[in-house]
Amino acid sequence: MAGGRHGVALQGYAVAPRDATVPAPALLWIHGGPVSQWADAWHWRWNPLVAASAGYVVALPNPRGSTGRGQAFVEGIWNNTWGDQCYRDVMTAADALARHPAVDGGRMAAMGGSFGGYMSNWIGVSTERFRCLVTHASIYAMSPFSGTTDHPAWWYQMMGVSPYEDAAAHERWSPHGGVSRWKTPTLVLHGERDYRVPISEALMLFEALQHHRIPSELVVFPDEGHWIAKPRNAVAWYGAVMDFLGRHLAPVAP
Repeated sequence: MAGGRHGVALQGYAVAPRDATVPAPALLWIHGGPVSQWADAWHWRWNPLVAASAGYVVALPNPRGSTGRGQAFVEGIWNNTWGDQCYRDVMTAADALARHPAVDGGRMAAMGGSFGGYMSNWIGVSTERFRCLVTHASIYAMSPFSGTTDHPAWWYQMMGVSPYEDAAAHERWSPHGGVSRWKTPTLVLHGERDYRVPISEALMLFEALQHHRIPSELVVFPDEGHWIAKPRNAVAWYGAVMDFLGRHLAPVAP
């Protein structure tokens, strides 16, 4: 994908349904980390083949902050720029996805877990271009999160500021501050034993969406942590996601 901010080319992957003959609905799946990457690999936990087998074209972008492109690319998300450069990169990926001839650009969803869930939340307060959003184990309110996560020191290092030093700077890209702009139907998923991103984030997000009358659903796994690791729970997780996407990515009316 070309056209990243400051002329930086962006890399990613796409997985398409087998034998698709008409433009398909699309899913933009944002990885966690953010210092991580989508790779030419397979894992049962984040498996785009599930969505592809259900008829979706799945885009797997590696925006700013992803590994594999050098230290400068990783540091493009450092010092409290989560909703800035990386978001612009993700939107560049969305533009490329919508233009692809195999994709029905009017039927697109975005989803992610952990940092990818944060970015799904930031998308929720920044744009209405997606039919629906799926956000798993996501950060919604940065200051409350900083006081409950199991790694506050690392968080402050990444942000470059703590809420005690400069609350306004710390919350610059916090989705909770823009929730009144959120319009997109959203599925919120979380494990109740998550210590990295405590479940309070999901509860605050869901309550805010309900208060603002945004179509939203909450799925909590009482015996899971940051990942949904138990086989039966994983089946239920994928089932909830696929059901939600199916209900919101209906064909565009002629």
